[in-house]
Amino acid sequence: MTRAWAVRAALITMVLAGGASSAHAEKARKLGEGDGVFRPVALAALPAVPLPDTLTPEQHSYLGLGASGPFTIGAVRGELVVVEFFNSSCYACALMAPVMDLAWRKVEARAELKDRVRFVGIGVGNTLAQVRDFHDRYDSQFPMIADPEFAAFDALGTAEGTPYLMLLRRGSDGTLTARAQVGHIPLADVVVAAIEAALVDTPPVDATPRELAGSGWRTLKPPLTEAELTARLIAAAAEAGLAGAVVAPVKVSADETFYRLTAAGRSLWAMVAGRAKVCNVCHDVFFIVVFDERGFIVNLAPIIITKYKNVEFDANDVAFLKSRVVGRLLSREIVFDPTVDAVSMATMSSALVFDTLRRLRETWSGMVKAGLAKP
Repeated sequence: MTRAWAVRAALITMVLAGGASSAHAEKARKLGEGDGVFRPVALAALPAVPLPDTLTPEQHSYLGLGASGPFTIGAVRGELVVVEFFNSSCYACALMAPVMDLAWRKVEARAELKDRVRFVGIGVGNTLAQVRDFHDRYDSQFPMIADPEFAAFDALGTAEGTPYLMLLRRGSDGTLTARAQVGHIPLADVVVAAIEAALVDTPPVDATPRELAGSGWRTLKPPLTEAELTARLIAAAAEAGLAGAVVAPVKVSADETFYRLTAAGRSLWAMVAGRAKVCNVCHDVFFIVVFDERGFIVNLAPIIITKYKNVEFDANDVAFLKSRVVGRLLSREIVFDPTVDAVSMATMSSALVFDTLRRLRETWSGMVKAGLAKP
């Protein structure tokens, strides 16, 4: 056995054994670093989720796709598709970028792998401009797609954040199975070893499925008691000019409960929003959106929104975010532009807020149809 094959065999053994598990390795792990453990993950609707096709003809050919149109992960040809979910502002994703580029180069250099494996990156909550900047900044060689509306990540339903590395295995009958790991992997050889293990269908030693809890849209609740939440809603109404509001929950759809805020013959609506973190070292965000019957947003009150190093928004951050949000009309399209809408050092959290407002627009339209709101 050559030295190269001996090293490769040792790496595969480490991957199958669950990566470094000693107490010393745990202590030495860097911020955002993963454990290298690839565990099974349910795919749900992910393979069929359409994303905007911004690929070049060369990238189309590499991925084995047909005519241009919506891109789906399930349409990518290859016995194994390496899917890297990343965010251009994610600390660990920046560390992972050169590792993934080297892993791609190593796979492309091996005749027994290059025609069987395909790589693709998906920018979670990123615009096309952000993805292209990330692609160029790290000189990535494999295709990357923007997912500005979190469609793919939501379909997967992970609450673990990015970088999220998935190995999508296509069986001889066309069925798809997947295994994934979360966090920065320091060595490209560990990624390649995991690819080799997946290609021979060696089951992971740790068969515990990865956590799937949804994006938090409609499900994630703030860490507040009912009394605390009511007090926050009353305060948010007062900030919007409705002092002394009475709070009443109202079921506005099968999945959502909003709050009716009333005082002195006037009323407003409030949504309590919770969104799962984007990056694996970030925090979930929670906030209250207050709007009137016409669909005008009249207040946005943070419960927990954080920026770089998980520092909570200060008064200036909140004021800036409100300046970009308050006064918008839910009947009009709401699109996040990170160059003007993002709070400094909080692009990911800002994107989550704007994406929530975009989704709120659909619910508000349903409220109008149901006679709950009158534009």
